[in-house]
Amino acid sequence: MTTPATTPAAPAQGRATAPIEIRYYAEFQHRVQARPDVFEDRLTVTAPRFGSDPIDRYHRPSAHQFSGPELCRARGWRTVTPFEYVAGPNLYRAQVEPAPKVAVPARVVCADGRVRTVTAVAYRPGEPDRFVAADKAEWTAVECLPQMRRCLHQVGAAPHATGNPVTACARTQPTQSVGVFNDEGCVIAYDCAVQAANEAAALNSNESTPGDEPLYTWLPLCTEHEEQPADTCEDCNQN
Repeated sequence: MTTPATTPAAPAQGRATAPIEIRYYAEFQHRVQARPDVFEDRLTVTAPRFGSDPIDRYHRPSAHQFSGPELCRARGWRTVTPFEYVAGPNLYRAQVEPAPKVAVPARVVCADGRVRTVTAVAYRPGEPDRFVAADKAEWTAVECLPQMRRCLHQVGAAPHATGNPVTACARTQPTQSVGVFNDEGCVIAYDCAVQAANEAAALNSNESTPGDEPLYTWLPLCTEHEEQPADTCEDCNQN
């Protein structure tokens, strides 16, 4: 699989140079007759901005059921949109993106939103690559993300963590904790703002809530009164 390099757009007067957005599309054909009594599933990935020639092509003996997303994962692609049937060429098409590359050992954000240490990669014929975590649990590699930002505790913020927990971690006092809150108050506290932000993100990922109205948030705690937010501590404001 090869992916074309991002080409910078021509700079406009008084504006910063911005990269061209590259969109990749996967086309999946189910049960194509390759030879008498031989049927295949075929996957082709293109980047129309760079021409019609495929940048990735793969085929294998046909499965009994639709396997477009599975083939994408096996080839290192993440689906951005669901596969939709296109009647003319008799195929299924979806927008995809390259899965991030992670060199192990590494810290990654798994599909459940939690950060884990990956110690190995499991390769099995006909299956997508899987990350093997320190606890021996396996996670589909294409569904994981590399850990990007680290705080002074060397904990990385999950991509979907809200706010700026790395900065908050640096600004909290040595004896100050950070809590995860819902409507009922503080449910758990950490010494690290990034850990609290990751926990809130993981809890929100398990709830059916709009993205702009999360059930769980994280806030630094008051150093004098446990489980009270530092900025709105009711006990401090009464004095």
